[in-house]
Amino acid sequence: MKITQFCQLYPPAVYGGGEFLFFQYARELVRQGHEVKVITQRLNGTPPGEVIDGVKVYRVGKPVDYKGHLSMSLFDNLSFIIKSFRAGLRIAKGSDVIHSNTYAPSISAQGVSFFKKIPHVMTVHDVYSQGDFWKDWSSQKGVGKSFNFLGPLLEKMVLKLKPSLIHTVSNTSKRDLIKAKVRAPIRVVPCVINLKDYKKPKVKVKNQFCYVGRHVFYKNVDSVIRAMPAILGKNPKTKFIIMGDGPVRKQWEVLARRLGVINSVRFTGRVSHEHKLRIISESKFIVLPSLVEGFGIVMLESWAMGKPVIASNVPPLNELVNNKNGALVEPYKVMAWADTINKMLKKQPKGLKKYAEQYSVEKVTKRLASLFKTLK
Repeated sequence: MKITQFCQLYPPAVYGGGEFLFFQYARELVRQGHEVKVITQRLNGTPPGEVIDGVKVYRVGKPVDYKGHLSMSLFDNLSFIIKSFRAGLRIAKGSDVIHSNTYAPSISAQGVSFFKKIPHVMTVHDVYSQGDFWKDWSSQKGVGKSFNFLGPLLEKMVLKLKPSLIHTVSNTSKRDLIKAKVRAPIRVVPCVINLKDYKKPKVKVKNQFCYVGRHVFYKNVDSVIRAMPAILGKNPKTKFIIMGDGPVRKQWEVLARRLGVINSVRFTGRVSHEHKLRIISESKFIVLPSLVEGFGIVMLESWAMGKPVIASNVPPLNELVNNKNGALVEPYKVMAWADTINKMLKKQPKGLKKYAEQYSVEKVTKRLASLFKTLK
């Protein structure tokens, strides 16, 4: 098959789980014999066109500085929609399927699909418009208030599109899409992990645990930071390593200082894949205290490295985590986090890699390709 992807960021810039997922899909589809083209935002220091792992990458628009996140500017997003649409009319010609990531890429992809009469599969990872998500998002320091308008606007536009098929990553997201009354069939194909990228380095396990991900309000890492005094009361030499970056990092740092635990909480900033694997290997487990997740790829990363996961008791996390591969905690119950973490610090669970193996990129990408073939 010939597949054209629309994804706003592509390596060397990968923002979050969605972009990471599209990168994994693209290179595995190529490995399985398909032709894949990707239309993405041009970044400073990157050429307008290149081939990465057999994937033909087309970068459009004025080169921008990658600052660890998608642009939150209405102008930048509209510019990407227009320029990727124009490029797509040429690049997608002859494709069997167009596959888009949310948000802006789905809009331009739908336009190309309409004019070129090519089936469009739109991936929606999660639905945020229920509740106060966008209001809370825009209230974060460093996030423009205009995003309170831009975020729900883009999501509303995307959910009103009528692609050939909507792909989502969990039954929870499927239920949310049904509630949102989307106008296309929905199919669930979960997230993936390339186990070849997760070779465990030879390091000594330390009395520490870690978090990997964006520093945004809904990741709820502050609940774990608030639990640190009680954790240190029973395990005084414990370290909490927080990887990543984002708009609430400074708030979390201030909280750690105010609670007097800053010497036990280390913020690494964004790290390389190799550095991330080293920290996970040195840790006894990871925590995923999120309030909202479409899936939670970091859980697969943790299991691939043989580490359990302590996650919030919210769907779909509670559909994947159990007492054999980790533990669940009510997201806002600080003392429950402290008690569960203290208990897990004393455990040494084994045989966790099997929980990641069922989501191997080879197996899951074949399922995605099968979806594409139904639309040819």
